Amino acid sequence: MLKKMMAMFLVAALCICMLPAVSISVDAATGYNRGYDGGMAGDGKIYAHGLDVSAWQESGLNFQNFANAGYDYVILRCGTSYGKDKCFEEYYNSARAAGLDVGCYYYSYATSPAKAASEAMDMIGWMSGKVFEYPIYFDYEDPSQSSINGSVAAAICYAFMDKLKEHGYLVGLYSMSSWLEQSWVTTSGIRDTYEGWVAHLPSTENNSGISSNLHQVLLSKYGKRYGMHQYSFTTYVNGAGPFDANVSFKDYPNIVKTYGFNGYNETETWIERACFDVMVYRDRNKDLAGMTDAQLKDHWLNYGIKEGRASSTILDLGFYLGNNPDLKAAFGTDYEKLYNHFITSGYKEHRKSSALFDGTYYCERYPEVASSYKDEYLRHYVETGIKEGRRASLTFDPDYYWYIVPDVANTWPGDYEMCAKHYAGHGINAQIEAYDHDAPKITNATVTNISSSGYTVTCTVTDNWGISKVAFPTWTVANDQDDLAADFMNTQQGTKSGNTYTFQVKASQHNYETGAYITHIYAVDKGGNQTQLVLNTVTVGEQKPTGITLVSSGSYTLKNGMVMNVTASTTVNTLLRQFENDDLQVVNQDGSRITGSALVGTGTTVKLYSGSQCIDTVTVVIRGDVDGNGIVDTTDYMRVKSAFLSYFQLNDPQRYAADADGSGKVDTTDCVRIKSQFLGTYSLYS
Repeated sequence: MLKKMMAMFLVAALCICMLPAVSISVDAATGYNRGYDGGMAGDGKIYAHGLDVSAWQESGLNFQNFANAGYDYVILRCGTSYGKDKCFEEYYNSARAAGLDVGCYYYSYATSPAKAASEAMDMIGWMSGKVFEYPIYFDYEDPSQSSINGSVAAAICYAFMDKLKEHGYLVGLYSMSSWLEQSWVTTSGIRDTYEGWVAHLPSTENNSGISSNLHQVLLSKYGKRYGMHQYSFTTYVNGAGPFDANVSFKDYPNIVKTYGFNGYNETETWIERACFDVMVYRDRNKDLAGMTDAQLKDHWLNYGIKEGRASSTILDLGFYLGNNPDLKAAFGTDYEKLYNHFITSGYKEHRKSSALFDGTYYCERYPEVASSYKDEYLRHYVETGIKEGRRASLTFDPDYYWYIVPDVANTWPGDYEMCAKHYAGHGINAQIEAYDHDAPKITNATVTNISSSGYTVTCTVTDNWGISKVAFPTWTVANDQDDLAADFMNTQQGTKSGNTYTFQVKASQHNYETGAYITHIYAVDKGGNQTQLVLNTVTVGEQKPTGITLVSSGSYTLKNGMVMNVTASTTVNTLLRQFENDDLQVVNQDGSRITGSALVGTGTTVKLYSGSQCIDTVTVVIRGDVDGNGIVDTTDYMRVKSAFLSYFQLNDPQRYAADADGSGKVDTTDCVRIKSQFLGTYSLYS
């Protein structure tokens, strides 16, 4: 199959090279300038019910079951930044067979407009030859994008959506409500042009679909603000599920067909979009000569020939022959033999965006090249006709170099930087970049120790160059991503032991929220390559804080709501290390919060919070520190003496602090011991 695909690509290149350049003619009269004014807002009523599905549901999904349950449409995941969804083609055909309308979305990890624009072109290629009654959505919600500046976020969304708009698609933006309400969306003009699909779950409980009426809960809030609302992740359809459920607040099939979006009423021909000449293609492929135009179109598109590749041809055979006399002498103008030669000589489709050839095969088959150029063969081929591979920083693959040049592998085993410098010194590319294009591998991901306090995530991460970071961004389904750490790549890293990484998810760091928790694993290697793994949703039970708790190994004790045995000159940081709880605040006697190296004193309070609610408080007592400044001095001596003589009234914490000998009463012995403490002749704490 792979060889056949490579043959197809080379034939495509052959046809392009033999003809005048074909420009891509995108129909300027898209639905947007046929009168559709776009915008996110719906008209306040529900037009249709739908489900969105992806490869997470696996192959064999029963779409007829959806139709029988009363659903009108499906939104399919077309792909992600990592490639086409493996079930997209199957799901599209199954949905059509069940009579359902179809839309699709692209889950993006893009962090730059250039990356988003490139992803849009991939999606356009995957959608070629298909029609859609619902919008094509850009799914912008990944935690890796949460800290991106608003203006950059808007530029990323525009880069993707504008590209689809130019190609005649009705386009929308999908995200959770907390993102779609941010100022960069509301003020950037996105709301005025593009459709909106909002995710907001009024409940995480399982429901039975349309009959549950759950979709009515937020109708008044979103019905006139967005075109579509995703209201559930836990919908069951005739016993199957769970699925994501949606309602549409616009009559999208009517809009699409009226204005000619998404493949309806296109004036542009498929031959122009595919950038090739049917007659030449048939002439060079005798086995395809009997195909109709429609069959040939499907055949071509199935092999991945994408719109927009005319300006980026895979191979210029004419130029190549002109600069390689040995090939011209061997093949002349017999292009069929020539492209077969290139297949057997190692041209690989996946290298079309790089140097476009595998030097290993060439050196094996052309001894004169190997002997003349040795390890400079890439320079030779770049100079003699590999035209597209001249990008400034993508002409170098260390793995191939090490494979075919043993002395390089032996000299710099695993050292990409030195290998790159070596080849730069041989003139291959002055701007060469060493890079590792094998992403990290995440395996053996497990979740254990699930309790009301959280859970433990463990995984194995390997890479051929070295791991830079492994992060575990986690948030709860409730309230969107309000509890997702903004800098999770640095603050939610796992603990490393060999190739094993472990991360503790604590409910205390997520407002003690209960229900569904979502954890992703991000692994980044030293070359900047990233791999993501999404764990199954974890359900955390109800968290019941029992109050402020001391560590078992500490010297402090709790008595009548007071922390005893605290010594003078104790800082906030030292104090907090003696407690099991995470969400604690230390407050001075005047009500101000103190932190870090500030001293605590008698009367200082420690407060435990659950979210914004204070659920427990204890008061610090330091023996001898009656005035609460954290040290023992003459003021404390005078107050104890005054209390003994009944000139000064002590409160409970002060009374315990004044009882220096622990006798249960304040007397002259306490005065003497406190005076001896600040004079340095006696210790209250030994």
